[in-house]
Amino acid sequence: METDTSTDVSTDTADQTMQTDTTQDSAQNTDSAQTDTILSNSDSKQTQTQQADKDTLLTSPVSPVKPDGTFVENWRDMLPDEIKNEKSLDTVTDFNNAMKQLVNHKKMVGKDKVAIPSDKSDEAEWNEFYSRIGRPSTKEDYTIPEIPEDLSEIFTDDKLSRAKEIAFRIGATQKQFDEYLKDEVEQTQNLIQSQISMEQKARADAEKSLRAELGAAYDERMHVANRLIAEAFPVEEQKMQFLEKFGNDVDFIRFASLVGSRMAEHTTLIGKLTQRTPNEVQKRITELKATPGYLQINSDMTKEQRAQITEELRDLNKQLYEVTNEK
Repeated sequence: METDTSTDVSTDTADQTMQTDTTQDSAQNTDSAQTDTILSNSDSKQTQTQQADKDTLLTSPVSPVKPDGTFVENWRDMLPDEIKNEKSLDTVTDFNNAMKQLVNHKKMVGKDKVAIPSDKSDEAEWNEFYSRIGRPSTKEDYTIPEIPEDLSEIFTDDKLSRAKEIAFRIGATQKQFDEYLKDEVEQTQNLIQSQISMEQKARADAEKSLRAELGAAYDERMHVANRLIAEAFPVEEQKMQFLEKFGNDVDFIRFASLVGSRMAEHTTLIGKLTQRTPNEVQKRITELKATPGYLQINSDMTKEQRAQITEELRDLNKQLYEVTNEK
């Protein structure tokens, strides 16, 4: 009896142990399955994320503009086929330039456009172009701006008519015609002033040269020359025309004064000359010193004669001294 009881107890214990092992295995299997599920879900999410990133990289647009505003290489290849080969894109240098061109183009929308003729265009096309830019209908439609009165002899009616004809032929607008005439007037005035300045300088140089040559006789000899000219040209206009040619000519004035001095005896025409040129003074000094007996102590010359020659020599030397200081 005792032996059977021990066997039953042992059998129950073994059954319980087997049940425990079975339970533990089942639990371990459950944990392993859950772990596999978690890992599987994690791998799936990682794969989905990587695929999404890959899709993003493939579909993100690439900018043709660099951070500094210039275009990337071959940027025109990113444009649609119908425009990427347009010649107008050759002028686009960078992004800012492209935006400026776009704005300028928008500003031009709605404005009148004028086709510029080429060398092959006919006269009708050129006339249409000139009319569109504002050329008057005929050459007579140009208005003449005010011309200074002192230039009326230069800007004659014929000259102004010719200017209209040229302006019309080259397609000038009224504004361009005005600017042209304005410049012509200014250039003419400058030329006249330049000529006046040159004549004044020539006259001053001639006077300086003659004063140095004639000395104290300058004013008197100039008077003689002017009297001769007045007698030769009694009409004032003729005299002025002659003086314009020769009035500043030193050689002519010298010649006229010399002729006048030789005619001094005709007092009704010239009048008596009282002044000598430096050369004439020097010549007179030589003549006086050569007077017989003047340089000889024992001579027949009286004291009065010697005193008279000495006084004249003193005056002549004084004239030479003054001329020398003036130079």
